[in-house]
Amino acid sequence: MNYLKTRRNNEKDQRRQSILDAAKDLFAAQSVDSTTIEQIASACHLSRSLIYTYFLDKNHIFLVVVSAALEVMLEDFGRAIGAEKSGLDRISAIGWAYVAFAHSRPEYYEATLRFQFSKNILPNTSGKERNALIEKVDADLQIVMSRADQINRLMAAQIEMGIQDGSIRKNIGDPLQAALSLWAITGGLIQTSSANAQMFSRAYGYSQNDIIAQGLALAREGLKNTGGDQ
Repeated sequence: MNYLKTRRNNEKDQRRQSILDAAKDLFAAQSVDSTTIEQIASACHLSRSLIYTYFLDKNHIFLVVVSAALEVMLEDFGRAIGAEKSGLDRISAIGWAYVAFAHSRPEYYEATLRFQFSKNILPNTSGKERNALIEKVDADLQIVMSRADQINRLMAAQIEMGIQDGSIRKNIGDPLQAALSLWAITGGLIQTSSANAQMFSRAYGYSQNDIIAQGLALAREGLKNTGGDQ
């Protein structure tokens, strides 16, 4: 009996993951708004009605994809800082890990980007009777917010570490605010260098990586303790 229950649970988990994998690819190839439940169902070879047993709606699926993306990002950042000693080197490593995440996991990167910039992307639970799926939406949203906060505080911790070990200047200000600013700077570098890659290359001979490397170097210099604030 336990074997059958375990097998059924495994099959449910596999179906749920296949829905998420299909949706992730569709969201990356087109906008979330343009993707339909029917397309997701067709891509993962499941019925439309079966998808609704796992997720409240399309936006709920998108929310879980974002959650998975943030989990991977957090793991990538954790690995990136493992070999670095100083806080300055660690925060620099996180910057490059974010660039690598955007390049190697574009479908996840696009999901996090669209979540940041999209309006009304959250599942609509207003006016609906509370049930297990709506409770799951609330829980999944809390997971997304928690993982985003973990990433921000991981970055802030490296800045705080750098202040303590002397690699980052003491007058940098609040570490969390500095971390959020660095996040915005790095995101802007990735997006702008990508959008203008051909123009930068043809007009100036700079690659996308050249622009990103210069931007991250400037950000590092802005953090660096040169001895004047000791």
